Amino acid sequence: NGVDAPNVEPPETTTLREATEDVNGEVEEKQEDEGFEKATPLQASQPHPEQQELKEIPMRGYQMELAGQALKGRNTIICAPTGSGKTRVAIKVTREHLEGAAAIVEGAGVDTRRRVVFLVNKVPLVDQQCNAFLEYLSPKYEILPLSGETAADIPIGTTLPEHDVIILTAQVLENALRDELITLDMFSLLIFDECHHCQKSDPYNAIMTRYIKQKVEKSGTRLPQIIGLTASLGVGKAKSLKDAVEYILKVCANLDAEWISMIVEHKDELQKFNQKPKEEVKPVSGRR
Repeated sequence: NGVDAPNVEPPETTTLREATEDVNGEVEEKQEDEGFEKATPLQASQPHPEQQELKEIPMRGYQMELAGQALKGRNTIICAPTGSGKTRVAIKVTREHLEGAAAIVEGAGVDTRRRVVFLVNKVPLVDQQCNAFLEYLSPKYEILPLSGETAADIPIGTTLPEHDVIILTAQVLENALRDELITLDMFSLLIFDECHHCQKSDPYNAIMTRYIKQKVEKSGTRLPQIIGLTASLGVGKAKSLKDAVEYILKVCANLDAEWISMIVEHKDELQKFNQKPKEEVKPVSGRR
């Protein structure tokens, strides 16, 4: 006769999947206890944005010359021909500013999170400039493109402070300042694209009027560094050298700029990459 085997329960076994789920569960509980958001396995396997290397910004000599004064923390108008790469200069200054290498003068966002605003005067430029910034600042820095078409759908006052770089139309920023949703001291750097428009009733000028008023009335208050980009400041309707100089000085005053950065030492290099078409004047017969 066979002997009946004793009733012995099989030993408990744990599958790899079960063990993994247990570990993930413990990690998630710890994250919740410590106030962290849950991280997906994919997120957990990726390096933190700050640990990811950024793409190197290729800079020519004349572009570094243009960036020089801005990198020292001065309010500067960068004036250079169309096609010379002023946006890349702005991106270089922005990255150095965010990384802490660029100087910040007293009263320009000291002891606050560094936050950059890049202003444009036309809606189509928002996405165009945003793509340029993304190439050299993502994924380490949070970039937000914003225009009137999208601004109505988000809470401006709480959304803007969550980003490192905000690219938006000037009217959106002016509206937010007017409605007291934000204040200028939230930012450490303002960059005005096509800054020669900073005159009269233009939104650029409205923003800078607030800036200068705050600077005069609230001495010592934190204000952002100002950078303007333009191919030409122009001379308005000036008919004499004196009038032309006064016009340019007025634009500088509107932007609170103490320096105009132009290409002086690297003109030959500029000519190689930014050739002007040859001009030829030919006499023509008069009209009949």
